Amino acid sequence: MKKYLLGAVAIVIAVAFSSFTKQNYSTVFFRFTGSATSQADVENKALYIQDDDQGCLEIANAACQVLVNSADVTPTSPATLQNETSGITLAGTFNSTPGTWSIAIASGIAAAQNRN
Repeated sequence: MKKYLLGAVAIVIAVAFSSFTKQNYSTVFFRFTGSATSQADVENKALYIQDDDQGCLEIANAACQVLVNSADVTPTSPATLQNETSGITLAGTFNSTPGTWSIAIASGIAAAQNRN
């Protein structure tokens, strides 16, 4: 009986601790505002501003937006990718057709979305 009681207590403690764990699943979108024909613009974090998800439907194979977990974003107004805290480094990837640059994440915790 004692071994069952100990197991039951362990389960109750695990459930109690897990209910206090903060889980943050929301995503912050940073829309690219520069020129998709410029590698320097695509890699410049100051040219990404916090915005709603706009989708990526304009120029094919071009930089669009970066998604970051809200827990990794420094609350500023307006928030820019330059001010966030997850240590993101951007790298441009050249697309010969139509001569635009796409976003690639060189480091940090984020996801890039490019126009298809």
